[in-house]
Amino acid sequence: MNKLTKALLIIVTSFAFTNYASAFEFSAGVAGNLQVYAGKGVEHNGGTTGSNLQEANGAFDSSHVAVFLEGNVTDTVTIGLEYVPEAIESPENVNVQRDGTVGGDYNGGSDKTNKASVEYEDITTLYANINLPVVEGSYLKLGYVSMDVITTESLGTGGSYNDVDLDGILVGAGYKRMGDNGLFVAVELTVADMDDVEATNTTDTTKKVQVKDIYGATASLRIGKTF
Repeated sequence: MNKLTKALLIIVTSFAFTNYASAFEFSAGVAGNLQVYAGKGVEHNGGTTGSNLQEANGAFDSSHVAVFLEGNVTDTVTIGLEYVPEAIESPENVNVQRDGTVGGDYNGGSDKTNKASVEYEDITTLYANINLPVVEGSYLKLGYVSMDVITTESLGTGGSYNDVDLDGILVGAGYKRMGDNGLFVAVELTVADMDDVEATNTTDTTKKVQVKDIYGATASLRIGKTF
């Protein structure tokens, strides 16, 4: 599904720029986004027994402002780039683990408190909006989203985790209403399917954190102007 969506996006954008460059119109605006993301965290804490593996499901929501630029390259296709200028911080996660220093596993040792949170920075989305014939102003949205995941942790078990890149695809629909002087208002609802990511402890490479099955939903109110 990821490969199909990316391929379709590339085909649509390439076709539009190649054949309809003369019809290009430029738009800019701001968006207010409300997002909910969920995923499954798997933590490998080293050691040799099954107790070294912890799993948990989690979710968090955020609201933020984004800016976007769009090019209406045909009557039916719009290419856009959206950027979130602020960092989005996740809630802090706190857990207590037994430091496996006795016998190579987690039998013995002492309890250690770990605190961790992440910041999502440089969230950038490349997208294509394709007008739908069913209702005037409605459109299908396909996009590719990327971001930097910056980890902040205080680990009683020692070390820290490296920062990672997170990428994924999104699909959704929207409705755009044009006003006077090129002004417009749009509302959108999109869902995102993100790639799995893994971070490794900088002190002990047997300790890893994986985040899998990352899905998100975004409701967006967008205001812009076409020049």
